[in-house]
Amino acid sequence: MYSLSQRSLNILSTCHEDLQTLANEAIKNSPYDFGITHGIRSPKLQNKLYQQGRTKPGKIVTYIDGYNKKSKHNYDPALAMDIAVYVSGEITWKLAFYEIVANHIMSVSERLFEENKISNRIVWGGNWKKFKDYPHFQI
Repeated sequence: MYSLSQRSLNILSTCHEDLQTLANEAIKNSPYDFGITHGIRSPKLQNKLYQQGRTKPGKIVTYIDGYNKKSKHNYDPALAMDIAVYVSGEITWKLAFYEIVANHIMSVSERLFEENKISNRIVWGGNWKKFKDYPHFQI
């Protein structure tokens, strides 16, 4: 039903093979369209995100600074990907849509793992106890 845009595919190409396989499979019958917004991230960009809500205005979006502690995005290939969900062609940040898409992605990831099409189990940032990161999926 859906497919990833060239922009999403370019970003996804910076990610671990398992995340590439997962995203390409999950988009096919996803309940909502989604795109890939982040794959690999430099320590400098990670630190810029870390400064949000601290030295820069906005809500805190990460507790990992990219220098003292590496994000899964700071590896090459990236061990994490972030998504954005689209509803009626527009990005939404409403939690309900991320939960629906994440449940779908996690279901696809379990199937792919059981079929030995990916070698790592996937973790969704929305399941974390301390800091919820709803667009985030990682190995």
